[in-house]
Amino acid sequence: MTAELEEQLFRTMQKIANSSEMELITGIVKSVDKTKRSIVLQRDGFEDIVVQLNATEIKESEQTLFPKQGSAVLVAMPDRCLNGYVVLCSEVESLHWKFDKYELDVNADGFSLKNDKDDLLSLVMELIGFVKKIIVVQGTGPDVAGLSQLETKFKGLLKK
Repeated sequence: MTAELEEQLFRTMQKIANSSEMELITGIVKSVDKTKRSIVLQRDGFEDIVVQLNATEIKESEQTLFPKQGSAVLVAMPDRCLNGYVVLCSEVESLHWKFDKYELDVNADGFSLKNDKDDLLSLVMELIGFVKKIIVVQGTGPDVAGLSQLETKFKGLLKK
């Protein structure tokens, strides 16, 4: 991030924080609901509240950071409403990104990239399977052991 962009982001966040229409609160993530894209926020001396992970609900395009349970979060409460949205979190458990028909999911186990028909792991495994079956009449055939090692590496990196 450039220094200019960082400064602009900082100024914007200051404006939001100083706005009478926006309240910023902090708390600890008690639980995460990935289906509803929300968390239960726990704050000392206050009742637990449900907080959205995204400020808007656009189904065609979305980017959601799922905070880890027990992590600290900063929540924006627009117009002092009951339900706000997460602005920052101290620890991320996973990321979900969707644009049109493409989806990317990332977590500690690896990442998944798919569209409405295929996923990257299945396509790579299918390709390796085809290459292993190649029969060479003259010369050297495919290195099946090497392809098997490559297959294992892809399975370690990618997930469905």
